[in-house]
Amino acid sequence: MRSKKAAAGHVEIIISFLIFITFVVFLLVFVNPIEKNKDKEYYLEMTEKALMEYLEVDMTLFSIGINQQALLDALAVGSCVCIDYDYPSKVIGRDENEDLVPARTIGSYICIQPDAASPKRFYKLYFSGEFTENPGVCTGSSDPIINEPDYTLGVINQYKKVSNQRVNALNAAYATDASYETFRTDTLKLNNYFNVEIKTTAGEVLASGKILDPKESDILAKDIPIEIIKADGEIIPAIMNIQVWD
Repeated sequence: MRSKKAAAGHVEIIISFLIFITFVVFLLVFVNPIEKNKDKEYYLEMTEKALMEYLEVDMTLFSIGINQQALLDALAVGSCVCIDYDYPSKVIGRDENEDLVPARTIGSYICIQPDAASPKRFYKLYFSGEFTENPGVCTGSSDPIINEPDYTLGVINQYKKVSNQRVNALNAAYATDASYETFRTDTLKLNNYFNVEIKTTAGEVLASGKILDPKESDILAKDIPIEIIKADGEIIPAIMNIQVWD
């Protein structure tokens, strides 16, 4: 009797083990959470790449120092000073206190309108096709032109920044299912679906799209720090959250 009970116990253990193995094989073959997670990681990577390629634009920054205060003091009130430096983009000017100053590109010249009451000698010049220039009274035709060594250019720095105009376009793309589909497939060339939200670091929502609402357990998400440039040259730190799923 004891041997029969022992044998029966071994059979139950073997059957239980076989059931467990069958269950594991089922998970691996039909569910395969590892592979599904790899798919979501791939979707997330491709979605981030496509969004950043769409949103980012070039921005260039360099400084200019006017070496002779006498040149500035001799300027007529409200007039501009120009340097012969051909840069094919729109410019935003800021003085040493980071205050905006009128500036514009005219042909091969960059012209700046110093503060008439207290003209500064140091300026930062930001260049991007995203900008709307504030030209002030600068025309380039009658403004004095200064040449090196009367001015010194700083190191040229080139950046990728997120365009505020394209953030607005992204937000508009989520207005309807049809516009979202066109944006996803034609503009971004993506096969997978995704949700996205862009907020300033202060919490203001700049763009938000949630066409689909998958289960939270199915979502793979990522926060990406970005910097947004506006038409007036303001740079806004923000966070872009991307969600993807199977």
